[in-house]
Amino acid sequence: MALTQAVAQRLMCAFFSIIFSFVQFCWYFAQQYFYLLYTLYRVGSVVGETRWLFAEGTRRFLPGVPRQRKTRRGRITASDPSDVEKMRMKVLSLALELDKAKSQAEQEKQRAEQAEGQAEISKAEVEGAKRELEDAKQELERSKDEANRRAQELEQTIESLKQELAQARRREETYLQERDATQALLETRRLELQAAHTYFTAADSTCETDVVRTLRTLNAEIFQAVKAMANSFSSDYSTQPDDHAVSQARTVVGQAMTEILLTFQDHHEDTIMLEMALQSTITLVIRGIVAEWDLSHWQTNGFSDVYSQMVQSESQSVAGRWRALTRKYLPQKSRGGRDWIATFSNGLAAFASCILIVAGGNGHISDQIADCISTIVRTALTLRTMIGEDIIGSDYFLTVGEAGQTFDKATMEDGFATRGKTPKTGARVLCPSELGLRRVERDGKIAKEVTLVKAKVVVDTFLEELQFEALPPPITKKEEQEPEYDFRNLARSV
Repeated sequence: MALTQAVAQRLMCAFFSIIFSFVQFCWYFAQQYFYLLYTLYRVGSVVGETRWLFAEGTRRFLPGVPRQRKTRRGRITASDPSDVEKMRMKVLSLALELDKAKSQAEQEKQRAEQAEGQAEISKAEVEGAKRELEDAKQELERSKDEANRRAQELEQTIESLKQELAQARRREETYLQERDATQALLETRRLELQAAHTYFTAADSTCETDVVRTLRTLNAEIFQAVKAMANSFSSDYSTQPDDHAVSQARTVVGQAMTEILLTFQDHHEDTIMLEMALQSTITLVIRGIVAEWDLSHWQTNGFSDVYSQMVQSESQSVAGRWRALTRKYLPQKSRGGRDWIATFSNGLAAFASCILIVAGGNGHISDQIADCISTIVRTALTLRTMIGEDIIGSDYFLTVGEAGQTFDKATMEDGFATRGKTPKTGARVLCPSELGLRRVERDGKIAKEVTLVKAKVVVDTFLEELQFEALPPPITKKEEQEPEYDFRNLARSV
């Protein structure tokens, strides 16, 4: 477009320049032409007069020639010499003017030729400009055609790209939907896998060493609480033990131990039997608390029976995870809204009070002893969580020596053996003294038991050393269950 405008401007300038030069030339030529005609006219007159002067001069020197001659202008007389001189000067002047006119005519002719040459050049330039303009027009047409063709191609390309973009967007939407569905499925599978991994994993959050250490701490706390109660015991023989206290003592420590407490002369002076009875009572109750599945319902063996069947068919990881989750989501408080520490501390203090009453005391439990009992219950519940929820790969059980049971040196230890003596063969357990620990590992249907801590017991031969007579075996008949929590059944449950 810019090239076309430039060529057009150049052509217009050349055209107007040619027109102006031509008009100027014509005007100048017309002026010179008329001046030349006028000069020729004058020259013609001068020539006529010169011929007359020549004739007159001839007649002057040649007498036979006539003196007068009629010219085209009429009668001319040249008898005066001054007139002749004037005429001669005029002729010379006219000759000079003629030469000058010829020279000017030549110059004008040259100028005309130059103007004509320039006109030819300008015409050639105009023709060249026309050709360039034509070429530019043709090039412009070709460019226009090429641009139109390119525009059509671009439009087709754009349309094709639009279609491809629409297809790509549809594919993208499809992919996004598939991705969302896949992600949702993956999230579902991840949660399922996480749940399965959590359920089937055998990783334990508590090690066996911690369990053993906690058990030894629990036994030490029981021993310290028993010592504190024995040291603060005071005999009160003015009143006889009530039947409820005696019944509770028989249920917990057995008939033989109860009779010893009733017949022993002075527990204030010698607290050995009182300590044995108290330690046996607390040990049995704590074992029941740790072993019980549902603390809000005593003697409901539904979970225990299900677990016993499960370990026979499922792997240890599956059974252990089920045990851990079941115990985790069982009630964590009593039906009255009290926590288990307060509930079992009161119950354990009540059992200890019954033992003190049977031994001839008033059954008072001081605040210091109550704090010791709360500490025992707290440690017992911690141990219960460790072996019931934190450990999955194995099963752990607290062991005690039951009254009347034959002494087994593989799982038991005599708590009052003198100088490392081993109890006689066939010796029976009088009462438990400390808690033991047993680990059970299962490989398929094969169970392997390992005693980690032997349960300490008091054997019946200890009575011979104290010069007591043999007493009847312990009562195994279950008493009537009391409301809400039956600590008697708990104490005797395995």
